[in-house]
Amino acid sequence: MTTVDLRELLRIDIEAELRKLTVAQLQGPWQMPAELVRRAVRAGASEIDVKLGRGSCSVRDDGPPLPVEQLRELAAMLDPSVPAERRHHALLALEAAGGLALLALAGLGATQLDLRAHSGGKCRRLTWRANQGPPTLSEETDPSGPRGTELHLRGAEIDPTQARSWLRDVGRFVPGVLRLDGEVINTGLRNYLACERFALGPRGEPPRVHGHVAVAAQGEQARVWLLHGGVVATHLGLSAVPCFDAIVELGGSTPVQATAADLRAALQPHVTALADLGIGLLMHIARRLPELEAPAIQARILTLLLQALRTRRRLKELMQVPMLPCWTPHDPDARHALPARWLSLAELTNNREPGSKLVGEAPVILALYPEQNPADHALPDSPVLRLDAAERSALTELFGLRFRAPPPRSEGVGRLRARLRRGLRRVGQALAGTLRLGPGAPLPDAALRPDERALLDNLRAVLPGGPDSIVLCAGHGAPQQHGGPRGQLRVGRDHPDLLACLAAMRRGPAWTYPACLTLLAGHAMPASSARASWLRHWQDP
Repeated sequence: MTTVDLRELLRIDIEAELRKLTVAQLQGPWQMPAELVRRAVRAGASEIDVKLGRGSCSVRDDGPPLPVEQLRELAAMLDPSVPAERRHHALLALEAAGGLALLALAGLGATQLDLRAHSGGKCRRLTWRANQGPPTLSEETDPSGPRGTELHLRGAEIDPTQARSWLRDVGRFVPGVLRLDGEVINTGLRNYLACERFALGPRGEPPRVHGHVAVAAQGEQARVWLLHGGVVATHLGLSAVPCFDAIVELGGSTPVQATAADLRAALQPHVTALADLGIGLLMHIARRLPELEAPAIQARILTLLLQALRTRRRLKELMQVPMLPCWTPHDPDARHALPARWLSLAELTNNREPGSKLVGEAPVILALYPEQNPADHALPDSPVLRLDAAERSALTELFGLRFRAPPPRSEGVGRLRARLRRGLRRVGQALAGTLRLGPGAPLPDAALRPDERALLDNLRAVLPGGPDSIVLCAGHGAPQQHGGPRGQLRVGRDHPDLLACLAAMRRGPAWTYPACLTLLAGHAMPASSARASWLRHWQDP
């Protein structure tokens, strides 16, 4: 009968468990440098340097040094001659202390480790080389050495390219300074238009979560980046809230072994508060809109504010924020590069809330497109808004407003410029007709296919204020306006945009709205009912 050594079986179990922790939980050895950064942040480091090479990794930090107890447990894990029971105890102790990065050191197939912990004029050093005896733990005086921990690893199965990419991704919001091969990489907050610190928790108690809310220059959905130990652990999107980013540290309110699902669950009670903070930051930026010189940034903030208005969160405050850029009468010889005034929605609508029922006809608001020069128009005493097509559509949906441009100037330069533009447009259309570059003569209804006729009927039905006639022509000509702003819009039946519109319309009449926007190219806007139908039915099968 063969005798079974139970200690040898326990040793096998320990090795298997160690491999599971270092490979399965980390998804791969390339995540190990990020875990070492996480350990340093949890310890209180404010400056971390990481260097990666082929088969090597070095991490230095200025935080409190690694405790001597954890050094002893790591030494036991690295020594195969230590009894299995002792190694199992060391594994459990390191796991309980959140030492996943230290466990990874013992399970990555490294050939050499040099770990030094500096503090109080002393340096505790753990050195180990594979197949050269047990690790050595020593202590020596270090009167001039700085506080912190430094680790040098060789022979580890780390892909430096993959490790760099991962560390840049998850380390973008690390507090303090994080350098990778000499380059500062924790610059995530610098890429936002604006950001603001926050702390949330019951009144009279220490904050349970803290971080930043921020506004990005791009994006359509609110995102929350969940950090644990300063390193991104997971992220999630929020619906029914305006677009903003939140960077939330949950290390103080969740255990070190928390999973991504645990972090998302811990955030749920604070989602409403985060949404209010995001809207608050947008309102704060809106008060500085006159100071922003880039029209693209001003338009981005206005779009987000209108998006916030749809949620009805902090509605009364939003209505009072001066967010709408306006032109006022001025000397045409002194051209203004920036709007002269900023109007609130309360002033524009006489405090009427979005979605409220209109009494009488929808009010008509004077407005110019951003590319239009106010010096070319006779501005009245009342403000003239500067709005693009998307902003006008949003205000029409929310308040039922209509827009028109102020009349052109009738004197001097304004009249001459208008005549020149009309003349150039007519010359261009005549030249295009001579060279057969644009649409030709309109096709009779009898020559149209059923899908083409249906498209024209749908377009005409939702354009009461646009061109009074939309016709198809033979050829590939692009959409062209004939006879002025309220003239005839001609489109070549084989033009790619028209073919795309026909394909979209096969999905249903709701697709009339995007077809209008595509073909009209700013000459006119479809009725608000077309956009409402689009929003309700665009996902219908």
